[in-house]
Amino acid sequence: MVRPQQTDHQRRARVKAASQTSAKQMASALGRDDKVFEVSASDGDHPVWRQQSIEDHEHLMSSYGHAYVPNKEGEDIEDLPSDLFETNPKVSLFEFALSPPCWKVRALLHFYRVPYKSIFALPHNKVEGVDNSYPKIPKLKIADIQINDSAVIFRSLAPLLSGTGMSPAQVDLEKLNNVDGLLGALELQSLGRFWGVVGMVRAVPKLYGYSSGILGGLCRLAALPFGLISIPLRFFLNSGIGPFRMLKPAPEYAAIFATALEGKPYFHGQTIGPLDLSLYGSFACFSYLESPLVDDCFNKAAGLREWYRRCDEAVTSIRPIR
Repeated sequence: MVRPQQTDHQRRARVKAASQTSAKQMASALGRDDKVFEVSASDGDHPVWRQQSIEDHEHLMSSYGHAYVPNKEGEDIEDLPSDLFETNPKVSLFEFALSPPCWKVRALLHFYRVPYKSIFALPHNKVEGVDNSYPKIPKLKIADIQINDSAVIFRSLAPLLSGTGMSPAQVDLEKLNNVDGLLGALELQSLGRFWGVVGMVRAVPKLYGYSSGILGGLCRLAALPFGLISIPLRFFLNSGIGPFRMLKPAPEYAAIFATALEGKPYFHGQTIGPLDLSLYGSFACFSYLESPLVDDCFNKAAGLREWYRRCDEAVTSIRPIR
């Protein structure tokens, strides 16, 4: 069915205008009694609309009296209620245990003592109880408000959890700790190192408790042949082919963070803050994955190793992220 062209902004505005109504009334406001329509493809100058059940969109009707539409990657959501966590809302983190962005979010939630339910999810796989139009992980759901993308989760929750949030310079640094910056460099460049691949393979049995004893030793030995995969993968690094983006060496990104630290105990001064937790989560994940790049970064970024130890002690004393 073809409907008149409507911009994404206009569609969101119409959903917001219906935020005080029931799901049936919202559907009626959009022009249907029993269905909600969304653009799924373009047909010339007009969008092609596909039907989705009202139940799929009930999450738009927030119990906070406002329609919080699940965001796209990198897209900020509207300001959250200042008392969001005062009512002890149900918090669910849709994640995969070895995903670096998920480690970042866990570090944030653990340090600020936010209880949550971890729900197993993989990229591009649908999961019940969440809007799946955003195909990646992590997804964070607080009551009926869904926030996608680890960077957006940090920007959205920082003011509520830390009391001050992040400065514009800190926001820019946090953006650098993503797939197009340090985090992506650690991930892809680890694949080009023999011990980087071996460490990733060893992390899987370690995740399930097979890290010691005879069985743990056998698992570690069995991972060695997988390191040979790194040889052909090296030729794809910085090629721009598929996921192999053009990135600086990971230690160069680390040096940028070390410069910004300026000898302070933490990026936020004398106390740990959201930016610290974001960067700590990334390094903690790749330490768990036994990536040799972590030591490379710490060796070439003065003060970063000591900063990491302080963060690790602070977070672990509350609740370890693994």
